Amino acid sequence: RGTDGNASVASRWYKKASDQGHADAHVALATQYLNGTGVNKYKNPRGAVELLKKAADQNHPGAQWTLGLLYETATGVNKSVRRAKEYFGLAAAQRHVRAQHDLAVVLHSEKRFDMARAWLCEAGKSSSRWGKSAKEKLLELGKSRSYCDSNAARFTALIGPIVTPKSDVICLEKPTTNQVIADATDPPTVETTDNTEPRVTRITPTEDKPVATTPINQQPSVTVDRTEQPSVTADRTEQPSGATTTVRSVNRSV
Repeated sequence: RGTDGNASVASRWYKKASDQGHADAHVALATQYLNGTGVNKYKNPRGAVELLKKAADQNHPGAQWTLGLLYETATGVNKSVRRAKEYFGLAAAQRHVRAQHDLAVVLHSEKRFDMARAWLCEAGKSSSRWGKSAKEKLLELGKSRSYCDSNAARFTALIGPIVTPKSDVICLEKPTTNQVIADATDPPTVETTDNTEPRVTRITPTEDKPVATTPINQQPSVTVDRTEQPSVTADRTEQPSGATTTVRSVNRSV
């Protein structure tokens, strides 16, 4: 993991790239705002939301899923399950497995069982952690893989087309720096030894590593436990976010 100095250097380059409209840079800088790392030592969730919305408008599935999480947990925005579902849905349609899983959880809590199972079956195609979680939830519901296979055509009609995003990883490269934002488990790691400007390249995505899949989840004070299977209560009421921006983990069970 990079030092504070490294994070500050990275933050400057993220800002430059973000100012030029790069979606991956919007997400990377938003991550620092949520973590309180980089040039700004204080958390800025509202600033993060603004950046994530810019990236989401560019069809960045990691940004879309993260916005869903922030609306679900009232971080930097007023709580809105409706908006959370919208953003989860946008990311889910781009093969974001965690978004597919989380959308299924919300739909199940609203007793929209057929749609929930359809998304669990879709997420269960992945070998990632959240794909495995989706398969476990299906088993808890008494549904096996054969259930998904036998209902594949019907579920495809329910959830619509699933597309692969154009790219899901950025790599900031120079001779002494190699940073990859690749999955949903860690915030950006930066290692630098000089101030040479990094070169931005794009890498073809793999199925289970969606775009900068919100490294945001392992923030120092943001608790979204990836080992528990979160369960969302579909509270449709809007409630103002408080002074604190801590995301608290909630148990989700389908």
